[in-house]
Amino acid sequence: MASFRSTATLRVSNPIAASRPATVVAAGSVRASPFSVTVIASLMRRLWARAGGAASKPGWGAAEARDCRDTDARARPQAMTARPVLPLIAVLNGPNLNMLGMRQPEVYGSATIDDVEALCAETAEQLGLAIDFRQTNGEGELISWVQECRGRASGIVINTAGYTHTSVALMDALLATDLRVIEVHLSNIHRREEFRHHSYVSRAAVGVICGLGMQGYALALRAMAELIEEGP
Repeated sequence: MASFRSTATLRVSNPIAASRPATVVAAGSVRASPFSVTVIASLMRRLWARAGGAASKPGWGAAEARDCRDTDARARPQAMTARPVLPLIAVLNGPNLNMLGMRQPEVYGSATIDDVEALCAETAEQLGLAIDFRQTNGEGELISWVQECRGRASGIVINTAGYTHTSVALMDALLATDLRVIEVHLSNIHRREEFRHHSYVSRAAVGVICGLGMQGYALALRAMAELIEEGP
């Protein structure tokens, strides 16, 4: 399953316009198609059979009546089944995560943000999920992405990085989505500096995964899939 990291905000698509104008046919020039002729003939036969014509006409017996019914069945369109839509999980990433692989590899590991995205796409495909993977260094943009998830996504997996410990606005945005949120951190924030021990995001999250590197994202997606399966 392909997925893309985007810095563009989400927009509702416009309805698809007709590729060409409608054709106006002059009166008297309309010709019946073979399909419509078949349907009309079938209906006439059924009405005549109900009126007793089938019983009185020589040579018109069960075979002809059965052929009439078969023609009706072929003429009737079959019900169209809608293709199921995969649940969408927003995988959102905060500041400095674009520097993964270069920034403090002894803390955050050697994997890049592209490696994390590839792992999420692979895991989502295994679970029957769709993902929208994004990263930004801007708090306002991250908040806007969270707001856009309402009514669009089935859940949010989020690594807010440094905003975890500072952003009340981000916490409020997550709470306003009314969606399940799983908080992810590459490092174990509770073994690091004291100011990293507090998370505003945790007040909006159903669960927190930290200290397991990029595998934490895969675990978060698996947990989210189980929560979706359980229902509201």
